[in-house]
Amino acid sequence: MEKSFGKFIHHQNVENYNRLLRETPDATRRQTLMTLLAEEAAAGREQGWLPLRS
Repeated sequence: MEKSFGKFIHHQNVENYNRLLRETPDATRRQTLMTLLAEEAAAGREQGWLPLRS
């Protein structure tokens, strides 16, 4: 149960970060979002979850 909840949160984070990247013109904020996306991708790989397509 906890694993599926973690996967759900991971997917929600990835979707949210991608949405914010599409909407944010500020370069500093975009860099922060790209860093967060990279961290989520690393966490997903560590858990063995397939990457989400944007």
